[in-house]
Amino acid sequence: MNSLAPATGTSTALTIRIAGHEAVCDWRGVLFFPQMRLMVVSDLHLEKGAAYARRGRMLPPYDTAATLKRLATTLADYDPEIVISLGDSFHDDHGAA
Repeated sequence: MNSLAPATGTSTALTIRIAGHEAVCDWRGVLFFPQMRLMVVSDLHLEKGAAYARRGRMLPPYDTAATLKRLATTLADYDPEIVISLGDSFHDDHGAA
């Protein structure tokens, strides 16, 4: 069973153990393994607002900018050597454009 405890020096993350490795669950949507300097991200849903707009449903248009800003901040804070994206990065086939 994994034990939950506040991450050292922050109230915005929890530290857990996964298969014997310490992992920081950051509220900004990343999982960071300090000993491996490995960050995991998933489900960024870039351009979700644009995808919905093409279907006639309006969402705020700044979802991608906010997501990328939050990701840049977490990258700067943790300085990982490796970043793994588990996918679901773009909301539709036009998102990368």
